[in-house]
Amino acid sequence: MLFEVSAPGSVMLMGEHAVLHNYPAIVAAINRHIKATLMPRSDHNINICAKNFGELKLELDLLESAIQRDDGAKYKKFNYVLTAIQQFQNVIPSGFDLHISSDFSDQLGLGSSAAVTVATLAVLQKWISGKINLDEIYKLGVKTIRLVQNNLGSGADIAASVYGGVIVYQTKPFKIEKINVIPEIVLIYTGYKTPTVEVIKQINQAAKNASDYFANLYRIIGDLVLKGIECFKQQDWQQLGQLFLAHQDVQRALGVSDVATEKILTELKNIPTIYGAKISGAGLGDCIIALGQADKNIKAINVRIDKNGINNP
Repeated sequence: MLFEVSAPGSVMLMGEHAVLHNYPAIVAAINRHIKATLMPRSDHNINICAKNFGELKLELDLLESAIQRDDGAKYKKFNYVLTAIQQFQNVIPSGFDLHISSDFSDQLGLGSSAAVTVATLAVLQKWISGKINLDEIYKLGVKTIRLVQNNLGSGADIAASVYGGVIVYQTKPFKIEKINVIPEIVLIYTGYKTPTVEVIKQINQAAKNASDYFANLYRIIGDLVLKGIECFKQQDWQQLGQLFLAHQDVQRALGVSDVATEKILTELKNIPTIYGAKISGAGLGDCIIALGQADKNIKAINVRIDKNGINNP
């Protein structure tokens, strides 16, 4: 018997970096998905075949040692999948074949790590318990990414992949609130991506010598997000675009906007159908998100915000 689940990728609309310091963020699911298909086996072997990063075979009993091994890219690129499987290790009844496919490249970012984590957790839960509990998948998803990322993940992208739509997300006080409005967005890939954990580490290092300066930047982002939430609810895209521009100014001050990013942002400023644009994600590469409509001269990724989260056919 086959079990199948898919989870959407995601984009950060507002709140990058500040969300790690207990300020709110706005995150959205997109119509790009990662699908996990599971077939139980009669032995204790786990066979993983993933479109974006190859194949891996191991025994269920050796799962923990595989996660802890450090022998180059063989296991590292499967970290999220293996750590997700580990959350169910004590109740998994047998080995299984796990096939993971994606309709977008993990090189683009787009919350691919969260989406593959959520899809893996959900298909395992569907197999083991016969149903999917969204709240439980969210909790296990956050646990998984924090184990892999040494507690540096906020969980915002996990929330988007689980619940879908546009979400206001905050870790403390904890908050997940859906905004039932779907704006038009334009997404442009800079052509490269610095791993999120590396960017965060760079910022944390810089903040050691200027803690008050960085704390103030996070506070400003938090204030912009609160204003942005009201713009969403009122569908005031003109004002939200201005908040995007102000948000980008703070990301620039954080040191995560580079030459390639600034070039794209300058091009977008000259398009009358764009209300505002900013970095989406950690920065130093990654994607640029703009509010509005692109013109034919912009090489945008063909995405839209998706109101749906986990797809359980």
